[in-house]
Amino acid sequence: MIEREIGSIAKYMYDVSGIKNIYFDEVPQDFKKPSLYFPTPMQIQRGDTVNSYAYMNSLFVKVFDEKTRDAYSKAATIVNSISKNRNLIPLVKEDGAQDNKGIRLRKVSIKKLDVGTIQIEVQWDSVFAYTEETYAKVQRFYFDMKEKEGK
Repeated sequence: MIEREIGSIAKYMYDVSGIKNIYFDEVPQDFKKPSLYFPTPMQIQRGDTVNSYAYMNSLFVKVFDEKTRDAYSKAATIVNSISKNRNLIPLVKEDGAQDNKGIRLRKVSIKKLDVGTIQIEVQWDSVFAYTEETYAKVQRFYFDMKEKEGK
C-alpha cells in the first residue's frame, strides 16, 4: 500500500511541477536538473483502534535545480497546489488512472538543504485492519412459516 501512496504523491508532484526528471532509487552522479527525488520514507508504527493499526509516514522529497531560487519556486508551486487542494492527494492505480480515493497529508513543509536543493517534507497516516479470521458468510436464510398444527 505504501508504494501506491508514494506513487500517487509522486504523480501529483510531477503533474503540478512539470518536472520531467524523477528519481526513486538513488540519484546518479550525472543527474539532470530540474528533477525530483523520492527516497524511501520514514515510518513510525503506532496504534490506532482496537481493530486497526497505523503508520505515520514522512517522505522527504528533494527538488533539484541549477539555482536555489529556481528549486524553491518549483517546490513552492507544488506545496501551494497541495494546500489549495486541502492537502488531499488523489490515489492512483498502477496504470495511472485515478481511484476516487485520496490521501490526506498531515504536514507539508519546505526547507533549503543546499545550493539548488530544496526539500519538501510530507507526512500522512496509513491505517490497516488487524488480520482477523475469516468465516463463511451466510448467503440465505430459510424459515418455516407454517403454523404448527394444534396451536
